[in-house]
Amino acid sequence: MPSRKQQNPVRVATGVMQPFRIRGIPIFVHWSVLFIDVCIAANAYLVNSFVSSSADWRVAIGCCFSYTVSITAHEFGHAAAATSVGLKVHAIHLTGGASHCRTDRPHSVRSAFLLYSGGLLAHLALLSGAASYLALFGWPRSPAGLCAMYTFVAVNLISIAITLVPYRWGRHVSDGRILWRLLMHAIRDVSGPLPVPESNSQVSPTRK
Repeated sequence: MPSRKQQNPVRVATGVMQPFRIRGIPIFVHWSVLFIDVCIAANAYLVNSFVSSSADWRVAIGCCFSYTVSITAHEFGHAAAATSVGLKVHAIHLTGGASHCRTDRPHSVRSAFLLYSGGLLAHLALLSGAASYLALFGWPRSPAGLCAMYTFVAVNLISIAITLVPYRWGRHVSDGRILWRLLMHAIRDVSGPLPVPESNSQVSPTRK
């Protein structure tokens, strides 16, 4: 999820790996992401070992990969949306609980609405791709492919539902809450500042 322009340099918090960069944007990964990946992989491996004659490590890898791609796409969706309306992306923070994307603060309803819907659009794009694949080739036949596809579809559907819920969690405000306020702002044609958070923290967390 996005936030206003940073006033201070991006600093590495405790438990965060040193950032790597994609097109000049620093990507911070918290240890909790790797922890959840390991938990998902272990659970998939154990379940597969119970339901089949032999466990397949490819099932664990497939489920882990599908989950990681799905949650990462949300923040990259915000980053792509920010870039498309001329806002600078300062950093992307990936965590197991509340990932966020730090950007300049939008200055119009249009740019703000696109920015805060970027994560939702990313999930919809992934689901559209999955639906197209299933329509052309059907469900995967291998246990690894089937589990990966189930995980991919489930995580994206859950992420969409969470994104649309208008909630506040501490300092964080959900994308759904911001989008609803922006919609009301546009419908009522209210003058004044946009109803987006003023703080330098993430606007709305991506809870998983």
